[in-house]
Amino acid sequence: MNASVRFMCFRSELLFLLVLSTSVAWSVPFSGALATPATATSTSTSVESEPSTDPANDSTSNASSSPSPLAPSAGESELSDCKSLVRSNYVLRHQGDYQGAEKVLRKALAIAREDADKILVYNALGGLYMHTDDSVQAEKYLRLAVALGEKVMKPDSLDIASLLDNLSVVCSSGKKFEEAESLNTRAIEIYKKNSGSPNADVDLITVLGNRGFILSKQRKFAESQKSFEEAVLICKGSSFVPPSLYATMMDNLGSAYYSEGNLEKSESCRVDALALFESSLGLAHPETIKAKQNLAGIYIRQGRLEDAANLLKSAINGLKGTGSVNNNLLTACMFDYQVVQDLIAKKGGAGSGESAKSDAKSPQTPDEVSTSEGYVALERGNLDAAKKAFDRAISQNPSQAGAYAGRAKIFDKRGDRANQLKDLDSAIKNYPCAPYYFARGDWFLRKSDFKSAISDLKKCAEMDSKRRFKVVNFLIGACYVELNDGADAVPYLNKYLADDRNRNDPQGYAIRAAAYHSVGKDELANEDLKRAKELKGKIAPH
Repeated sequence: MNASVRFMCFRSELLFLLVLSTSVAWSVPFSGALATPATATSTSTSVESEPSTDPANDSTSNASSSPSPLAPSAGESELSDCKSLVRSNYVLRHQGDYQGAEKVLRKALAIAREDADKILVYNALGGLYMHTDDSVQAEKYLRLAVALGEKVMKPDSLDIASLLDNLSVVCSSGKKFEEAESLNTRAIEIYKKNSGSPNADVDLITVLGNRGFILSKQRKFAESQKSFEEAVLICKGSSFVPPSLYATMMDNLGSAYYSEGNLEKSESCRVDALALFESSLGLAHPETIKAKQNLAGIYIRQGRLEDAANLLKSAINGLKGTGSVNNNLLTACMFDYQVVQDLIAKKGGAGSGESAKSDAKSPQTPDEVSTSEGYVALERGNLDAAKKAFDRAISQNPSQAGAYAGRAKIFDKRGDRANQLKDLDSAIKNYPCAPYYFARGDWFLRKSDFKSAISDLKKCAEMDSKRRFKVVNFLIGACYVELNDGADAVPYLNKYLADDRNRNDPQGYAIRAAAYHSVGKDELANEDLKRAKELKGKIAPH
């Protein structure tokens, strides 16, 4: 339920996907759910820049001059195989398969021989790790790409500009703002020198988007807004810009307006952005879902709780309707939906009927406003501001469960496990619900307190009538296995694997095999191990 900025770095991914007539935007995590140990982290933000594959040449043409990734030339060498793997990475990332993308890039890195190939892979790895919110690894590989690029490429080439721009975003995420602005400025100067290139519009949108992102991270919202407004203006006037890039810039502009308190303009931008994401990426794509979360955040600030609830419910249904659910994103949507339902309930409505709708559209109370502001700050990575907002909400209303849950997230990030547990306890005391029990169950699991974890996870499962927490039965079963209680583990693992969403999960079969073995059912254990081996590598667990 937040306003987020999606930065626009990494031109190579965009240029590659133009061949597919679409593109990808990255996005930072949203408020709410505490990740489970069995759930992969997702998301950061951007559209990636790909350097030329021949640093020995003039290197003034940009990445779009490369051969079509869909039709590699016959008889290409190992070097070209590496390029093909990098291109495959962008397809996999467009599909949301980040684990598969990392696998092909690791293979590409292993066979990379030439400097140009290494630059290409380093850059792609940097982009991938920004997508998965691993800024340390992202910075490592992008610095390698820039260092090697400056040795073998011309200093004013578009390839160097794109690498500098990519690194500027990573530096900004690490709060190295002075270096970030310097790198971004160098990139802008190079783009201006190379004006008139076939992809001039996209290049300029990209660098302006990143400029806006860097400024917004420093809370320079007025300057950030100007950068995004200029980028959107270029999008409107260009037929070359793909819809999802346009959508991302509209979303960014909406974020800038949101930060300045202009909810009317923010809503207009976010509505347009959502429509563009839906038409270009589909109803269930992670970027579409995140756009719905952002728009729901505006509705909450406006007191339009029913509209927010309906939008979040639509996001949840969209994710559940896909063959492979993004667990982190689904849990975050469910968390936000629960918070909205909590707000509706406290206003005296049950979420239906005319009186409930009227109450749901009334202005937020001060503690609700503070809680919303806390989640906005939390999403932006400003933990100090988020904590102040949550503290303020709790002082305004000591029973504000959403504020306790949000503050627990901050303590989690800071490694303060004791205070995290206290706030989760308070959240549950004031509003017992499935997401809060799930979060506390995860806390106990990470502390290896399997009995307490089982207790909370069972309560989550009991309250989760619509089976939104698809991993909960797996975790209960795994906890029983850790306690060497295979007899109690098997029924929960059976429930987990009986769900169509989980039936091809190798980890589920492997854990159930351990449960069967502990009760002497070795024949069944061997069958599950065989099944797990067959599935391993085909589908990423959870």
